[in-house]
This record gives sequence, structure tokens and C-alpha cells, in this order.
Amino acid sequence: MALPSREPLLAAVVFGDAGAGKSSIVNMIAGSTVAHVSSRTAECTMGASPYTVTLPNKSQIVVYDTMGVNQRNEMGVAPGKAIIDIRNLVRTLDHSLSLLIQVIRGPRMKDSTVNTYRAVYEELCQKRIPIVAVITGMEDDDSGYESWWDGNIEFFRTRGVEFADHALVTATKGKFVDERHIFEREYEASTAEVRRVVTDNISQNSKAKGLVKAFVSESGEPSIPAIRNFLVVWPPSGKRPSYQIHFDLSLPMQWQKFRDWSTDPENRTARLMEMYWFKETNIPGHEYIALRFDFALSCVWVRLERDTSSWLRVLGQKQQENARKNCHDKLKIRDDLADIIKPTDRVMASLHVTGRTSFITFLHLALLQRHLNQKVPIYDIATFNCWWYASCLWESVAYWLRLAGIEACFRVKCGNPNEQRVAENIYAVAERMTRPLDWEATIFPRNLQNAHLLIGSRAIPNMKYAERFEDVDKASQDIREYTGEQLLLEADLEVHGGGHKWGRRATTG
Repeated sequence: MALPSREPLLAAVVFGDAGAGKSSIVNMIAGSTVAHVSSRTAECTMGASPYTVTLPNKSQIVVYDTMGVNQRNEMGVAPGKAIIDIRNLVRTLDHSLSLLIQVIRGPRMKDSTVNTYRAVYEELCQKRIPIVAVITGMEDDDSGYESWWDGNIEFFRTRGVEFADHALVTATKGKFVDERHIFEREYEASTAEVRRVVTDNISQNSKAKGLVKAFVSESGEPSIPAIRNFLVVWPPSGKRPSYQIHFDLSLPMQWQKFRDWSTDPENRTARLMEMYWFKETNIPGHEYIALRFDFALSCVWVRLERDTSSWLRVLGQKQQENARKNCHDKLKIRDDLADIIKPTDRVMASLHVTGRTSFITFLHLALLQRHLNQKVPIYDIATFNCWWYASCLWESVAYWLRLAGIEACFRVKCGNPNEQRVAENIYAVAERMTRPLDWEATIFPRNLQNAHLLIGSRAIPNMKYAERFEDVDKASQDIREYTGEQLLLEADLEVHGGGHKWGRRATTG
């Protein structure tokens, strides 16, 4: 007599970067030590280790501890192997996979968190499996658990990262001092919170059945391009390529190198998703623009600025032949935002693409920079002026987004970092005519330019400078006219061979 078939236990997959504390979270879910925890990345979990645990509601599930996504052990195992292992695990679990648990090391967020989320949840599991976040390292943060979450929710929201639930935890008991562990209470409370999150969110109605067939070919290789791109982020050596790129765009040869770099087949796929206007806190307060460009499953940060050294000269010298060599427009590309800003730098304004993507590429920046290079001698009244350069960049990018009707959110910050003066969204609406000055993100930089010129003309009333202020205003208008039409046509011809439509018209909301 055949025994009745038994339904497999529901399964949860724990994943995240190496050293985030995945094995510690497995132990917290189990309520006891079942997984080995190491303080060394080289000794972290290899492959996928299953553990059967009992939840507070008495139900049993299988929790899989996986290898760190960016892990490379002493044997030289490439980090991309973790995604392959997770893919194979999903394929094996089929319809029993019921929850994804992304473990994120806090308190400081990294862009790799977003890349891992997109690879596993969006591409690998096609958003069909519930996902929760467990943020570790909270013992190193003094702001309070929920205060930390409130302060970092913007990081997730603007990148399209959404979790069904979250737990902020202390995943270590700490050192043993005076007959107790220093984080013992925090650890016990965190254990209860992690078990609650898993119990509340593990799905009885899994949508994973047949999931792998959608993205894995018969050969076992991923068929979705984004997954292929993620798996080749690291070469066979196991080292992830790091962006450490500098261009002095004021030099013709350097500008040409950046333009060539921007049209490289791989680099031309990147699209702009975020823009920030930063101000340094020291006197007189240098200002610059930071932008985030997304590839398929990774991103880079760009810092653009004009002349950090000319502050030593208060008044410019317009007619001198050497004027240009005293002013340098610099571009820096790095993997992480923290690599291009200082902790004390203040955000003046931010602009986030909230839709899926934008059309703006590195080539658009290169073409804009060429035009700015032609205008550099115009504004040398009070230094070569970083803010004028920043405002021209900002207005051009904001105008492009507005013109295409790309969904975006604009914010202007106050002196208090917890407050904002303006918060406005733009929503795409078909067949709606667009005016460049009906959105605060395009009004803001233009008003700032006008205010600076007005203050300058009052501070320097000498008539010989009056024409120079007028020249600056004319130069700004010339840049607007170029970026509003001709630049887009040039970029279109380069990228698409012409005939590309920049998107739907838009309205504010």
C-alpha cells in the first residue's frame, strides 16, 4: 500500500552580501544556534545550507542560508557564483519557495544592496515571491531603530526597492562583560522581531511554481539579459571592476576621451536616475552636482563641478588668454555615492526618476559639457563660479525629464536637514503639451541664477561690469536653446540614427 504523499515544507531563502549576518539571522529564526557564524568573510557560508525550524505558530519551515552575493573566499570562488547558486536553489525548490529574506548590513546603506535586490527579487524571482528586509548592525547606531528606518526609507523608495516588512536588529550578543553579554537584551528582542516578520510574511500561496522555466534555458544558462549581465559583472578572477575614472573636461583631449567613453557599447546603456545639488559647508561653500546612472543591475555615481581652485581669485580677468587654464571642469565616476561626497556636504536639492528609467545617457552630459566649455570665459566676474555651472547642468537635465514626460520627484531642502521647502512630482500624461517652466525643478535653477546676478550687480555697481552680467544672462539663454533641441537631435543621431521619440508629454501633479 502506497503511503500518502507529503507536501514539502514551505521554504525561505536568506540572501545578502558577505558579512551582512545571514547565518546569524538563520539562528535567530530558529531560536537557537543551528548555523555556524564566522567573523571572517573567507569562512562565510559556501553554497546553500538548509535548516528546518519551528516558528512561534508551531509551523515548520526550511530556511536556506546562502553564500554572500559579493563573496570571494580563499579558494578564489567568484562572487557571481552566489547568484548561480540561488538560481539553482529556486529551481530545486519550485513551488515550496515562499519567502525571500534579504539581510542588509547597516547602519550605512550601499548601492550593492539595491543591485542584489534587483538581481534576486526582480529578475530571478520576477517579484512573485514575498520579500522582507532584515537590517543588521543596529548596535552601531544611536538614533533608534524606527528613527533609522524613517531616515533611510527615502534611500529605498527612490530606487524602487519595496519590502513587504522589515526588522531592524542587533544580530550579536556582543562581548561577555560582568557575567553577561553587552547586547543580550537587544539580541533577545531582535530574535523575537525576526521570528515575527518571518511568521507574518511566509506565503502559503506560493507563485514560484514554474518560475525558473521562464528565465533558465535548457542548458541551465540564464535567458533574461539582466541576469546574464549580473553574472558577468565579475570576471573569472572574482574581482568586481571598480570605477575610478577622472576627466578634466576643460581640456579638449580629455573631453574627447569622455565622449568616446560615453559611446562605448557598454557605457551607452546606462541611464540617469538621480541628481543631487550639493554644497560644501566650508567658506565660501563650493557647489557641485552628483548624478546616479544605472546599468542593468549595477550603478555608478558621477560628480561634476567647476573649478575648485579659483576661489583664491575674487575678480576674474575676462580678456586674458590664460583665463581658461585657471578654470577646470572636472568629472569623477565612482561605484558609491560616499566615494564622491564628504559626510558634511549638504544636499540643496534632489531629483529622482520614479518611473522605470530615463533616456538621459553619458553622451548627453558630454554634449552639454562641450557647449559649457565654449561659455567658460563669459562668467569670470567673481571666480569662474561653480554655482552657475551647477545651475546650467541642473536646468538642462530637469528640462529633458520634463520634455519627455518622465515621472520624477523634485525636492528643495531647507537649512534643517529634516525639512523640505518644495516637494513636487511630475506624472506622464499622453498628448499633453509641455512648457519648460511649469515645473519647480526647472524654475528653481533659473531663479537661482537671476538672484545671483541681481546680487552681483548690486554688489559690483561699476558700469564696466554691467555688460558682463548681461553676457552671463545671454550665455545661459544660449545654453537653454542648445540643450532644448539641437543637443537632443545630436544625441539621437549618435545613439539611434535619428527619428527617436523622447517620450510622452507631461503635466505636473
